[in-house]
Amino acid sequence: MYRQIKSLFHHKPGWVVFASGAILPLSFAPFNFLPIACLSYYVFWTHIMRAQTWHNAFVTGWLFGFGQFVFGLYWISNAVLVEADTFWWLVPFALFGFPAFLAIFIALPSALWFGLREKIGPNRYWLNVVCLAGLLALGEFARGTVLTGFPWNNIAMTWGGWLWLSQNIIWSGFYGLSFVVLLWLIAPACLWAQGRRMQAISLSSGVLLIATSFGVWRIETEPEITKGPRVAIVQPHVEQDRKLRQQDRQDILQELLSLTAQAVQAKADYIIWPETAVPYLIDEDPNFGRLLDVIMPDASVLITGAIRRQKTIEAIGDAAPLYDYYNSAQLWSGVGSLRDVSDKKHLVPFGEYLPFQEYLERFGFQQLTRQRGGFTPGTKESVLASDTGIKFMPLICYEAIFPLNNEASSKIDVLLNLTNDAWFGISVGPYQHLAQARLRAIEAKRPLIRAANTGVSIVFDHMGRELDRMGLGQKGILIVTLPLAKPE
Repeated sequence: MYRQIKSLFHHKPGWVVFASGAILPLSFAPFNFLPIACLSYYVFWTHIMRAQTWHNAFVTGWLFGFGQFVFGLYWISNAVLVEADTFWWLVPFALFGFPAFLAIFIALPSALWFGLREKIGPNRYWLNVVCLAGLLALGEFARGTVLTGFPWNNIAMTWGGWLWLSQNIIWSGFYGLSFVVLLWLIAPACLWAQGRRMQAISLSSGVLLIATSFGVWRIETEPEITKGPRVAIVQPHVEQDRKLRQQDRQDILQELLSLTAQAVQAKADYIIWPETAVPYLIDEDPNFGRLLDVIMPDASVLITGAIRRQKTIEAIGDAAPLYDYYNSAQLWSGVGSLRDVSDKKHLVPFGEYLPFQEYLERFGFQQLTRQRGGFTPGTKESVLASDTGIKFMPLICYEAIFPLNNEASSKIDVLLNLTNDAWFGISVGPYQHLAQARLRAIEAKRPLIRAANTGVSIVFDHMGRELDRMGLGQKGILIVTLPLAKPE
């Protein structure tokens, strides 16, 4: 067996590098198996060190990234299959095209590292380690920035799935943590490849011990917290194909109102619905406010995800008016009046808008939400303020995977992730999303409420500790008394 594996390493290096990337997602949520990441990067290091040209290094990095994203993001194709008869042509792109593009953010740093390696010298291992880790971290930053960014499963999430290890984001920042994790993975791989195995194990375990100790210390010396409001998360578990059918809209609303009545009976101060909970323009429907007034106490608050529109051009003659559409979070009072709105800034490519939309729509292409013209992004990080003085920062859907603006998050009391992971079915996607959302609570030092249409709905405190949850595929309400952290 050993000889067969050794032969494979030498005669099929491309497949080996691809396979090493393919197993890397096992180190992310929901598996969080750290040794897999160590093995994966050991194989990557040994193969990229053998590169003879920049082209070899580029292909090595691309194969590694392609394996990682094909197997780590397979669940994206579930969104296409919600309306397979319309979007079947997107399946190959979702499964292979998008991962092939994302792999470039690992391939380019790998090729650039080869060019610098020629100047550094192949035998100066430690300088090569730092250089490669730094370039790959810059690649992660670019992946999270270019074309609105997609930092899903950033390498920092190998630590981000662990409560104690994830506390290190406080001093490093999100992309700084990716550099630290890359150093932790590549430096021991370099030692192991040189036959210095005890040193590799000592370095790897020593760094983990220090990072874990910091996390334990931070949690044990946490700032004081105060008892906050009673919050009810409504998880309706509405399948995505139902949300797209107009004839089901009123039934969906009645299900939400029925669950809301249960939350009112549980004496909830705040009731939270998920992203686009009711699939129509509730702020233009006078009956919606009246229904809220009937079932909710005057002092209570509903926060829900909803689509809204804003007129940009008035109707002229027979021409209809033109509107911009927004994916928003809306705050409603218990008397049924809309008090505040926050619009989503980071839109999902091909989901909420089409890149090069003006040209692609001419050929009949449309984004998965089927909103003609796409959604318009919000212009700023806004806050939902309630009459009780509590300020919420909405993170709508995958906005929760982006690092937060420290100045903005310091002015709020609670993070609020409204999402609809029904697009991704029963897969690892919702769990990966959940782990990344928890990192935002730790980063901002604020509690986070996550309301998901099909789950996982959950509440984290300001340290990222789970207070309570409702699992994937369940229907009901989740009641939690929210602890409010005092700013450090």
